[in-house]
Amino acid sequence: EYKEMATDVLNTIFDRVLPEKTVVTLDIAQSLNQALKAIFAVEINLATLPELNENTLIDAATQLIKNQLEQQKLNLGGFLSQVQKMLWLQTIDHRWKEHLHFIDRLREGIGLRGYAQKDPIIEYKKEAFSAFESLLDTIKREVLEKFMRIQIVVPNEAMQAFEQMQANPFERAN
Repeated sequence: EYKEMATDVLNTIFDRVLPEKTVVTLDIAQSLNQALKAIFAVEINLATLPELNENTLIDAATQLIKNQLEQQKLNLGGFLSQVQKMLWLQTIDHRWKEHLHFIDRLREGIGLRGYAQKDPIIEYKKEAFSAFESLLDTIKREVLEKFMRIQIVVPNEAMQAFEQMQANPFERAN
């Protein structure tokens, strides 16, 4: 489910932006906002926080993401399951191909580890496992990024936007 994936991705962001015993400054809060915007397309309104500390930032981000996920599910309505399938299949297909290419390159170059007095098979297993974990994290993040940004366009609205673009090709549609 998206809530669990969002929690995993948020925890990764928190670990990177808010390491333990970090004194929260405005720069750190803005870094957190940049990460939230990049993945979830949302930002914390820092002015509304009662105080600027780790707990308030984590609580605000968690609640904001939870609300945004629910809103996105409502926006997609009856298309939700189709959109989910499409996002998962597209992302897994693309990333799996990249992963297989990486594993091929790893297999080709792993023999050189023997020259460094390391067992090539053990090194191959370690790196392949690490690459697979990275693959799973990347897939989660990408699916969430796409899910949070996808919008369903009603055919009439799409046709109007297309006609407007045809009439005024140098103006951007709003």
